[in-house]
Amino acid sequence: MKIKMIVISIIFVLLLGLVACGEEEEKKDYKLTISCVLNNGEENVDIVVTDVNNVMFPQASKEGYELVGWYLDDDLSEEFNLDGVSLEGLTTDIKIFSYAKWKICKYQVSFVADGVTLSSQKVEYGKGATAPQAPTKSGYNFEKWDKDYSVVKEDMVVTAIYKARPLNITYYNQDDNTVITGVEPTGYVAGEAVTLPVIEKEGYEFEGWFLNKISLTPITEIPTYANGDIVLYARFTELVKHQVFELPEAKYHFTGIRKFESNGHTYYQPIFPSGPDSNTQSYDWSTSDESIATVSQWSSITCKSAGYCVLIATHKTSKFQINCVIKVTVDGATFATVDDANNYVTHKVTFVDGDNNVIKTQTVVDGGHALCPAAPTKEGYAFIGWDKNCYDIKEDTTIKALYSNEYVNDYAGKTFAIIGDSVSTYQSVIPDGYSCFYPYPTGDTNDYNQTWWMQTINKLGGLLFVNNSYSGSCVAAGGTSATSNDVRLVTTAIQYERPDVILIYMGSNDAASSAVSEASFKNLYKVMIDKLKVLCPNSEIILMELPASSLYSETRRAAFNKIIDDYASEYGFKLVSTGNVNIKPYLLDSAHPYTSGMTAIAEYICNELVTKK
Repeated sequence: MKIKMIVISIIFVLLLGLVACGEEEEKKDYKLTISCVLNNGEENVDIVVTDVNNVMFPQASKEGYELVGWYLDDDLSEEFNLDGVSLEGLTTDIKIFSYAKWKICKYQVSFVADGVTLSSQKVEYGKGATAPQAPTKSGYNFEKWDKDYSVVKEDMVVTAIYKARPLNITYYNQDDNTVITGVEPTGYVAGEAVTLPVIEKEGYEFEGWFLNKISLTPITEIPTYANGDIVLYARFTELVKHQVFELPEAKYHFTGIRKFESNGHTYYQPIFPSGPDSNTQSYDWSTSDESIATVSQWSSITCKSAGYCVLIATHKTSKFQINCVIKVTVDGATFATVDDANNYVTHKVTFVDGDNNVIKTQTVVDGGHALCPAAPTKEGYAFIGWDKNCYDIKEDTTIKALYSNEYVNDYAGKTFAIIGDSVSTYQSVIPDGYSCFYPYPTGDTNDYNQTWWMQTINKLGGLLFVNNSYSGSCVAAGGTSATSNDVRLVTTAIQYERPDVILIYMGSNDAASSAVSEASFKNLYKVMIDKLKVLCPNSEIILMELPASSLYSETRRAAFNKIIDDYASEYGFKLVSTGNVNIKPYLLDSAHPYTSGMTAIAEYICNELVTKK
């Protein structure tokens, strides 16, 4: 309404001017002035209108606000304009008012923790933002936000500040799982690297610290990215015999161990003395150390690791015992005496690089194995293996790194995780509670260094990080599958570390099972991959095809390998075409290869991963 009154007044004045012109009064230059009310705390600014169609309002600013426009009334309801007004014929000076209208500014406030935006909100000038709950961070306590966000006057990125809290390091003896005291440091803080000590134990040689009891990757320091309480396991080699080996009293003693072949299988059984019942089913069978050997209800001996133990048969009815000492090597089980067992023999194994520089030395019990170190690099050359086996050591031995300038090996020094089924198992090198196949009573794989996966790792110059293999497991079926049971995959990671490389040799049991469809295998193989990518985002995943075997038909094998091939292509993974390997001639049953079959698989893998220049 006010705008209409102003315009009417201006027109009335102009009409008076026309009358005055008619009376030929003296002409004057009159002005139309706009008094601009800035509404920003400053005084009014007057401007003289020279062009009603192009009014030049003053430049104005107000902290935290944006100028919306000019209005005729102080209620800011009617926009200012001079429509219908002419400056010609003014008979007097005219002043009208215009009022500035302001809109409060809003600013973007983002809350960030470890590079992740937790919240993003628009906040009016002068008001406060609402902070989200700061996420927990392993190894750290939330301390504060880095900026005051209670009075916002600009766009802001507010970052969570964490302070490292004290973290614990606990040291264990791997052999008996007892805590080792007196070792420093007993704690650390995240973000600071910690060099681990080399400890001494009288009569023993320290082999190193490991993140769990089955990993073969030694740890020399705690890295800056570790952020939780840590448990470390020390491994030792006994330099001298600390405990006298004794043969318990028994009514009878076995007189020897016989080795015999039957239907392509090798068996080791004790020889009964004359006199007692010789029916093996009449006895309960056991050994004094199941890490060295076990014995079946039919008295068949399974060799597990080099050493001595007592073989015991307890008569189920009469309760008398028959026993003897046995020695186990990779060649099998042999009869031994107490004197043999107490004649403790060790050998020194020395690993050297291509120039004969010593990399590592290790004391090994007679017939035992050494732990190959990560292969050293050599400029312009590729590591292509060690010149000798690291197991079945029977004398002081030097093992030399071999190199070639004709190949490229991207895997020397890297850590490997294995995800597989029974073909990839070996007792004591897989997680506790996992079912395993190897070592097998009638097989010849009596050291984990003879398995396909350890042969592969040693030849590539890598280290075994963890073997996550479960006998009988599938990709797509059963509670131990690589997809339905997250606990199965979680063991691929150990504390703060993840493997450099994950080798997946899965699908044999799926292809052999009529209960697993191709569609189910395809869907769940992808689930397995996706879970591993989340768990180990920086690990290289390598897929392996199924070799020719008696376990499954050629039709099923081809179909399942096609699925594996397609996923390798889809994800950009490296594919090892072990589908070209035929392990049928090397099988001890329908599915499991002898050591010769293990070697065939390992050689094929290495030939594909170590490439010609």
